Amino acid sequence: MFQIPLYYRIIFCLIRIYVSERIRLDVLFFDI
Repeated sequence: MFQIPLYYRIIFCLIRIYVSERIRLDVLFFDI
């Protein structure tokens, strides 16, 4: 069974948080 290294999972989580924050900011700017 393939095991994903821990740092890959950490980087993936950080990217997801960054993208979600960018999308939230873009939505806020579009609403104004």
